[in-house]
Amino acid sequence: MDALTWYFMAHGVTDPVVAAHKAAIAIGTVVKREALVMAFSDTFAVVGFALLVAIAILLTRKVANVAGVAPLIGPVGSLPSPKASRAVLPTVGAQQATQGSESALDPGHNGAGLRPAGRS
Repeated sequence: MDALTWYFMAHGVTDPVVAAHKAAIAIGTVVKREALVMAFSDTFAVVGFALLVAIAILLTRKVANVAGVAPLIGPVGSLPSPKASRAVLPTVGAQQATQGSESALDPGHNGAGLRPAGRS
């Protein structure tokens, strides 16, 4: 503290009280900057540790099969059962029914996403 007070007095501050105040501010600024660096370091350490734990859990957990639903991705050459496909993906008929209802609501809709010329 004394060294910084003398430094400020040697560089243009004539009042020793003001020089001591500037020295305290300079020390506080350095302490704040170092504390911020340490906080970021600790934060990254915690996030890194959490990531490692998550990866370890992901790699070591046993994947349970949901009751009654075959997995969508299985061994090479195997296909999911039709029951699982219907449970996960909508049927083509449902998509056509949805498209038909949209075109019924919009009289200018011709099914291809285009309106006839002359209508706005």
